[in-house]
Amino acid sequence: MFLSVSTLFVTIIHARRRQRIPHALFEIAEKENIAVRWWHFAPPIQAIYWAPPDFPPLIGLDWSLARRTRSLKCVLAEELGHHFTSAGVFVARPHLSYAERIWVSKEEHRALKWAALYLMPEKELALALRSGFVEIWELAEYFGVTEEMVRFRMEISGGDKKVVSIR
Repeated sequence: MFLSVSTLFVTIIHARRRQRIPHALFEIAEKENIAVRWWHFAPPIQAIYWAPPDFPPLIGLDWSLARRTRSLKCVLAEELGHHFTSAGVFVARPHLSYAERIWVSKEEHRALKWAALYLMPEKELALALRSGFVEIWELAEYFGVTEEMVRFRMEISGGDKKVVSIR
């Protein structure tokens, strides 16, 4: 792909921003008085958000994320999404009723949506698309996130005329 000077400049600016995102996410956690701790979780669990009454909230991250920056950004952003979009007192149990599974699914969707919008804001996504970054892998590199996060962001943008019309 040939990059124009303006596209190259935009790429350099956003590369610098991407490098700061994990720190920005940890700063948000600190500002919100959320303790962040590292643990060894059993797969497939990568993180938890827990906010019991009368205690500060807690985000637990699996040590495997420490060496996978893109995954760390996406997972930590999603856990922060739980803080900003839900009650945070749910504790997973192996046997959930159908109604509980629906509730969990909605909670997860809200948290993931918060993460996707934070990591790939509308204006920056539109700029990336206008600059020629249209493949999922290109957008993942551009924003420093996983391809799964880009797919989800594009999915929730499906009804957004501003972003869709730029594609």
